[in-house]
Amino acid sequence: MPHARRPFRLERWIAVAGIALYAICSSQSRAADADQTPATVATPAPPPVVVHEPPPDEAVVLTDLDVRGGTLEDLIAFLQKNDPNFKAVVYRDAGVPAHTPAVSLKVKGASRRQILDLLQLRNQNLQITKLEGGPAPIHAFHVTRPQSAQAVDAPPYVRVYPLAAAVQRIVETRPDDGGKAPTQKDALDRVLSLIKAAASAQESPDGPASLQVHAETQVLIVTGTTPQQRIIDDVLSALTRRPTGERELESAKEAVDAAREQGKRREMELMDAIERLKKSEEMHTQDILDKTQQIERLKVRLEDLERRTDQKQKP
Repeated sequence: MPHARRPFRLERWIAVAGIALYAICSSQSRAADADQTPATVATPAPPPVVVHEPPPDEAVVLTDLDVRGGTLEDLIAFLQKNDPNFKAVVYRDAGVPAHTPAVSLKVKGASRRQILDLLQLRNQNLQITKLEGGPAPIHAFHVTRPQSAQAVDAPPYVRVYPLAAAVQRIVETRPDDGGKAPTQKDALDRVLSLIKAAASAQESPDGPASLQVHAETQVLIVTGTTPQQRIIDDVLSALTRRPTGERELESAKEAVDAAREQGKRREMELMDAIERLKKSEEMHTQDILDKTQQIERLKVRLEDLERRTDQKQKP
């Protein structure tokens, strides 16, 4: 029996060894096939696509701007010509004229944003606000009254200036070419010419001052702002100002005239006092005379009474 089972065990071990050898050969064959497979080459990624977006409307370079002495509306018309979608509204404070601010700009190769910033920088009384929230933004241009020394200048107002002193000063100190004193009319024309020249030199967003003269009374009526009124005050003060020596002489003359007037008044007061004394003396004299007459009448009556008494006492 033991000898009959030995061949079976041997065959079994031979089968197991064959299976193991087959597995080893199969794995080596697959490994060799894998080694012979060509390696995959990595493909480089394509470069990113750069999309050049158009700049916003305010950054687009506009055509050359050349506005001389124009208005804010002229500038807006230029911007709308370059961009029909540009929307703007202008509103001004009370008393601000329509030509304020005066726009004078000459710019090349600038965008709309740069032009608006430059405009606001040159005009402190202009505020520009961009209003969003709709289908298209709206630029609001708010024009306020100009400010100076942290105070808002008053709107134009009316003042009346007497010119008689300035005209008389011209007559006294400004002879014509022939050495003759100018007439009142010529002197008035000279004063008005100087005032107009000085007033035109004072720039104002409200425009030039309005001057109206009443020649018969030599009075000037001015409608203007505070700086313009101040200029006219300075002109009239300069025309009527006298030199130091002349002022001293004038002061001495005025003192003499005042002393003379005071002497006259004192003399009149003394004359009045003398007249009062005379009247008082006359009244006193009349009173004495009246009393003397009364005494005389009493004396006569007394004598008459004594005489009657004596007559009654006689037998």
